Amino acid sequence: MISRSQRILGLDIGSSSVKGVELARTGDSYTITGYAEREISSAGTLKDAIAAVIREGRFRSKQVVSSVSGRSVIVRYVNTPFMKQEELKNSMRFEADKYIPFDVNEVILDCVPLDDKPIKDTGEMRVVLVAVKKEVVNEHVRVLQEVGLFPYIIDVDCFALGNAFEMAGEAGTEAAPQAAAAGEAEASAALSGTVVDQPAAPPRRKPAVEEEKDNTPEELVFSDEPSAEGDGETADPAAATAPEMKAVPDTPREKVFALVDIGAQKTNINIMQGNKSCFTREVYIGGEDMTDAVSKFLGVTPEEAEKAKRSGEKEAAVLEAVTHTLDDLANEIFLSFDYFENQFDAEIKTVYLSGGGSRLKGIQGVLSQTLAREVRLWDPIAGFDVSLGGAQANTLRENAAQLAVAVGLASRLRKV
Repeated sequence: MISRSQRILGLDIGSSSVKGVELARTGDSYTITGYAEREISSAGTLKDAIAAVIREGRFRSKQVVSSVSGRSVIVRYVNTPFMKQEELKNSMRFEADKYIPFDVNEVILDCVPLDDKPIKDTGEMRVVLVAVKKEVVNEHVRVLQEVGLFPYIIDVDCFALGNAFEMAGEAGTEAAPQAAAAGEAEASAALSGTVVDQPAAPPRRKPAVEEEKDNTPEELVFSDEPSAEGDGETADPAAATAPEMKAVPDTPREKVFALVDIGAQKTNINIMQGNKSCFTREVYIGGEDMTDAVSKFLGVTPEEAEKAKRSGEKEAAVLEAVTHTLDDLANEIFLSFDYFENQFDAEIKTVYLSGGGSRLKGIQGVLSQTLAREVRLWDPIAGFDVSLGGAQANTLRENAAQLAVAVGLASRLRKV
């Protein structure tokens, strides 16, 4: 039997829908024991949608890990003299106004070192600095508590994406046919009222954000490391990053790849080196833009356009309809890749797609060609046991592509 203490609910509150995945741990194995999803518009208010997901998912755990994203969330990579973590937090709070566009008193702020030893030649260390407006976290917590949940950790979307991929690995990935044929291979705020222990091991995408005693969480635990914030309108991703990013000469040449999660209104880009996140960015282009383009081009309703995107019955016409949207998205992704590769002198060879937008038939081939890299779909629930009823299990598998963030949030069970 699985006890309640070995369960946690990952709740992805997106712009258009709420998705919940409950994960249970037995020894070293993990099982999906609950799942539900609800469109916000069809449920009424956001609170109604969350309540519907809780009701339909029949989750046993009230302990929830959720996430925040958007322009009120700032993540910066900073190079600073090597120091102990206790000293680092004080230093970063004092220096924070150099890197964040908000008053330091308006945010929950913390940092985590990305290096456990000084960088060769410079003696510095890389640090990920995370800041979130208190009002954003307060509102997030309030809504969760009003539906009877116990907010345990607040994460960041793109970091949760990295955690999900770390658990799933490359299981269930699917290469684009064109790339395969060409032989191209290679692919938090602890809101419980008590502070969540931050692992002392080499930090893997986990900046924690600490703040003064009030109604907000005492510590934010953001599950990835770094990120450069983007707004989708910036031509050069570098402009979105205040501190200069520097390559680390003595970093082992681990495999470098990119996770690209295409949501309804935005796309998360997370560039990974091994299990370490090196660069993240949000681009405000998503599946809804594609749906609108298809709806206008084919003269159908948005619901019919969504079905056409996924069914593949009119693939050529659909791809023609979304040409400009995909070109804009590919351009933003390419700019991010180009910036990263120039800064770190490391080549991104493989792109892993997830999110509802990745269900567009033919998107792999288009992005593989425009990005000149291997593009794969990946299944965030691959490798997990599933303990759900037949119909619910089928729906889970059908919608797996859009559950990467929810699974990544639930993966925090490893640290509970």
